[in-house]
Amino acid sequence: MVHLLVLVGATVLIGLLAWATWKRTRSLAFLIGTGALYLWSLYGAWFIVGDDHVGNLDGSYQYLFQKLFPVAVDAMYLQAILLYTLFLVSVQTAVLLTARRDVAQSQFDPIRVSHTMLWIMGAVALGGSFLIVRDNLVEAALFNRSGYAVTAAGHEATPLFVIHQVLSRFAIIPAGLGLAIVASGPGGRWLVGGRGLRVVTGYVALLMATFAFSLAMGNKNELLFALIFSLLFYVGNSPAPRVGRLAVIGTVAFLGVALVDFVRALPLLDLATGFDAAKAWAVVSNIWTSNEAFAAHMSMYGVLHEHVPLTYGSSLVSLAASVVPRVLWESRPAEIYYHYVASVGAAEGQGYTIHHATAWYLNFGVAGVVMGGAMLGLIWSWLRERQLVSRGGSGLIRCAWTVGFFAFTAGLPNFVRSGPEAYKPIVVYSILFPAFIVWASALAVRFARALDRARTAEVLVE
Repeated sequence: MVHLLVLVGATVLIGLLAWATWKRTRSLAFLIGTGALYLWSLYGAWFIVGDDHVGNLDGSYQYLFQKLFPVAVDAMYLQAILLYTLFLVSVQTAVLLTARRDVAQSQFDPIRVSHTMLWIMGAVALGGSFLIVRDNLVEAALFNRSGYAVTAAGHEATPLFVIHQVLSRFAIIPAGLGLAIVASGPGGRWLVGGRGLRVVTGYVALLMATFAFSLAMGNKNELLFALIFSLLFYVGNSPAPRVGRLAVIGTVAFLGVALVDFVRALPLLDLATGFDAAKAWAVVSNIWTSNEAFAAHMSMYGVLHEHVPLTYGSSLVSLAASVVPRVLWESRPAEIYYHYVASVGAAEGQGYTIHHATAWYLNFGVAGVVMGGAMLGLIWSWLRERQLVSRGGSGLIRCAWTVGFFAFTAGLPNFVRSGPEAYKPIVVYSILFPAFIVWASALAVRFARALDRARTAEVLVE
């Protein structure tokens, strides 16, 4: 009973802090981000505690007890719940202490983007990603396997596979961002662009192609990032966002992302002929009991129960060393994740996840949990500050400030399931990729205008 009472108290406290943040900032991003952090921190505890209370031994997550370690609702599990609560409260407190009220944005003209350039970048990235893994997809079709299974099993043997991953992460962003800009209208706060049926049709076609490729490959994280980022950017960029329509579109899109869990298991050629709508709906409708909420959540208990030794900053060393590509330094310091799975005796042949708070605990104990939460909250709040006061122009730095806050928020579902080493990918993939896309499309507009001026000058001279 004490575990349930602590869960209730923790949830109420986190909810009150989230409401206080909303009252102060009126930022939907902080609410969505807090929800994501809660989902992978404490949401799974409700099922574990509830199933223990009624004696249920058939929970969908309980196969992890054999793969990782059994979880008992004992004193150590209570300590794990309290540490996750401490982490979340540290994040929220840092945001509350540093976030400005929603004041008017600095008065600078919005950045005008080229929809043509956005579309080209998305199409080229998608085509390049497909060409790299086309042999894997052919193999999946020939041997009646899923694209996800073939790729996950043989990616080390696939030339340029890392480039494929980069391109697939890149490809989904232009279509979602472009549609958000179109929907914002001519009065966009940060980004504006042309409108019209041709523009919308092009983006929808690109989005459908990217979604189909993601289904074939079983890639869900990229879709979830693009969905959250695009919706948040639309809400922030539009002078009058249509909340009702947004909720409907967001729900449908989220269910589409959840469909990836079902499609991953289908042989590639069965995506069209062997699709079972009833089974697919069962998977989608049970998204709230997805096992993704449990593997990271269990990590803190495993560390406490197995008395895993602290590493005293190994993650920071690994993060600093990650600036050197692994092809140049094969023996560079490993991430804290590998210390975790080796120490708890996790079964080989399967990937797991470690919670961000657990990783900080393995580095510096309880102080690390507070440190990691506060750092996350301060960076999150600072990115919003830079967005509100960003200067004029359309340089890469301003583009990074324009998209950084929403992109960082959209990257939190992946970030919270990694150690401090995740600061590198969230900066590169979640912030710099969208920033580069905006900068390149703005540069295309400036180039087109310069070309028009040159032509006009040439005509006048003649």
